[in-house]
Amino acid sequence: GGAAPPAAATPPAAAAPPRLLLDLPLDVLALVLSPLPPNELANLGRVSRAFHRGPPPQQPPPPAVELALRLRAEERGEALPAHLPPGERSWLQHLLALEELGDGSGAVVDGGAFFSCFVSPEGELLTCGDDHAGLLEVDGAERPSGLLGQGGGEPQVWVPTPVKPLQGACVHAVACGEQHTLALTAAGAVYSFGGGRRGALGHGGTSDVLSPRRIDGLASVRAASVAAGAYHSLVVSRDGALFTFGADEHGQLGRGEDAGGGRPDGSSAGSGAARRLTPARVALAGGLAGGKVASAAGGRSHSLAVLRGGRLLAFGCGEAGRLGLGDQRDRPTPSAVPLGEAVAMAAAGGAHSLATTAGGRVYAFGDGRQGQLGVEPPGHATAMSATGHRCCVLPAWVEALAAISPRAVACGGDFSLVVAHDGSLYSFGANSFGRRGRHTHALGEMWGDVGRCGEMW
Repeated sequence: GGAAPPAAATPPAAAAPPRLLLDLPLDVLALVLSPLPPNELANLGRVSRAFHRGPPPQQPPPPAVELALRLRAEERGEALPAHLPPGERSWLQHLLALEELGDGSGAVVDGGAFFSCFVSPEGELLTCGDDHAGLLEVDGAERPSGLLGQGGGEPQVWVPTPVKPLQGACVHAVACGEQHTLALTAAGAVYSFGGGRRGALGHGGTSDVLSPRRIDGLASVRAASVAAGAYHSLVVSRDGALFTFGADEHGQLGRGEDAGGGRPDGSSAGSGAARRLTPARVALAGGLAGGKVASAAGGRSHSLAVLRGGRLLAFGCGEAGRLGLGDQRDRPTPSAVPLGEAVAMAAAGGAHSLATTAGGRVYAFGDGRQGQLGVEPPGHATAMSATGHRCCVLPAWVEALAAISPRAVACGGDFSLVVAHDGSLYSFGANSFGRRGRHTHALGEMWGDVGRCGEMW
């Protein structure tokens, strides 16, 4: 026997892959968590203390849940303040509040003419109200128009009731028009139901839909937010594209040459009318080309969109200056509103609009006859409307709200609401039926009586 051959060198052991999520690097873990719905991130932030562990240095990086929320804000193009705003107890709470109220992803509570919709923290959609408000006649008999999405059962539902066809879908947000509803799931799917008048549901026709139906024309789109005008709808995708469908008589869909082809009764006219019955992407041209949409809002016959980076766009009916473009002409394609500050969010009402800026200001423009603007604009920003009253055709700063930091804004037909960072609610405009939540039925001054809700009770 010869000498035994030398033993082969043992290769170095490969590093074992991470076995647990917590073994991942913090930035990778944040990327894994960021697609989760806000309610699930909130639950993780509350119960998973391990996600809040930081390394020993004196200034540890943000915990994984907070970092995931920051990544989401960056994707939306939202500029976060360098320091925690006054009144906020933690960055986690502040970022979650922005998700719910300030990111433009849609509301968890909304309502139409005769119905209301609610999204529970668990992602369940509930509705209540009058399902017969949009009655149609079929063979001489009345039938419900599906405003509640309950399948046309009970004509009235008095308490919020789960919409069974969407149970298990994890609804993230809801948007309501006069007689139709859009529901957005955490996975980015969009469903619609209710009155199909003028193509507001996006299913290719004007028929009513009694139960939620996924919009086929958006099947390949991962939606980030939804918005509804009176009879038109807007959907923003996660990659910043804007899709619209429904009524377009004033160009509120932003599709240019397609505008003006529909009749008020929902019948079609013109070669482009059928294209409004299904979703189509809005093209941004000229200096807006390449812009990414962060959020959108629908009014009665006009629309607003906020680009990532803060530019405000307006299109549709220009009567009474509701587009804020310095005149009262309709715009069938998006135009940039001349506002020298980056816009954070916008809201559209019957004939007026609101916008908040990254610097914490609230601007208003459009019809102010009921005080819904909250401000008397400077002379150069006013004009006479077609009905013979003064209106505001350029954005005017609502100075009465200078001391607050706005978190969210909303417009009714002729009144306005602003939520401050401390949770207080301010209202101005028409107050019939107590819609402003203030103990007076009298209108304020011509240009608005801004007040905190509940202060007069």
